Amino acid sequence: MDKIEDQKKFKDKNNLPFPLLSDSDGKLVKAYGVKKFTPKISGRESFIIHNGKIAWLDRKASPKSHTSKVLEALKNLKEDNL
Repeated sequence: MDKIEDQKKFKDKNNLPFPLLSDSDGKLVKAYGVKKFTPKISGRESFIIHNGKIAWLDRKASPKSHTSKVLEALKNLKEDNL
């Protein structure tokens, strides 16, 4: 639920080669059923969307293991020809 500017700073700081989504109004948090802790803080969850459908999700994304989980999911999805 970070602001666009905050997402851009994070992306630039970490040299991420993909866009980050900002959901400052909480519409996606609600649509995807992400738990909210306060009006501006939600749970850390990740979704891989392919062809308009959720192809993979992690409802308990942990910074320590998240990158390896996402990379493994992408590898598996690629192998499944998604």
